[in-house]
Amino acid sequence: MELMFCRLLVSKVTDKIMPLIVGVAIPSIRQSYPIVFLEAIHFKVRKENRIVNKSAYSVLGIIMSRHKEIFGIWIAEK
Repeated sequence: MELMFCRLLVSKVTDKIMPLIVGVAIPSIRQSYPIVFLEAIHFKVRKENRIVNKSAYSVLGIIMSRHKEIFGIWIAEK
């Protein structure tokens, strides 16, 4: 299965999630987690009799021993 990503989408996701992870020390992440995944899923929810778009962002790090750790999951409104 091949996945294709639009550069604009990747930029938008990165711009949206970076303020959420700025509190974490970036150099320590690079030393501890050689692989870090930033993922997002977009969905629609009903809020006050309206349909609104929301996004769930997750950040996952993998250490050298192949152990996975989730830094967090955030919900944001578009």
